[in-house]
Amino acid sequence: MKTTKKLLAMCFVAATMMFAACSEKENNPVSVDLSGTSWEATIDNVYNYQGIVDMIISGVMSMDFTSSTAGELYTNVTVSVPDIPGNDQTMDDTEEFTYTFDGTTLTLTSTGEDATTGDNGTMTYNAGDKTFTMIIPDESYEGMNLRDLYGSDRVVFRLVRGTVNF
Repeated sequence: MKTTKKLLAMCFVAATMMFAACSEKENNPVSVDLSGTSWEATIDNVYNYQGIVDMIISGVMSMDFTSSTAGELYTNVTVSVPDIPGNDQTMDDTEEFTYTFDGTTLTLTSTGEDATTGDNGTMTYNAGDKTFTMIIPDESYEGMNLRDLYGSDRVVFRLVRGTVNF
């Protein structure tokens, strides 16, 4: 009986210490500084529009973190239609953002002149291969599914400049 009471008391102390450790972390959220790093993703896809014509979609997206709370997202995408010369289109855009990053989840909030709604984008960090993954929404844009346009349900950003130490 004496041994049982001793074991229960030790378990109670261990459980108390575990809960105290958890609540400490919750009260002090981690914020990771990505300033000075650049990340890049490429887009390469052939999209068949309404079963009639192929559109070649290629481009690059890059995230540059200019400070511990802000950065820029640059997008350059070209859509070419080999069967209909002269219908090629290019989107070249730079969007400023603020961000928070806790070591796992990166949240970007648009702050540029087009940011009327304060749109947020969330990405997940994979420490094993030092990548950020953005899930493409299953939505339509002018009658075309975004995932079909990109040729994937995600865009993966790879570290191209700077170091990540966390």
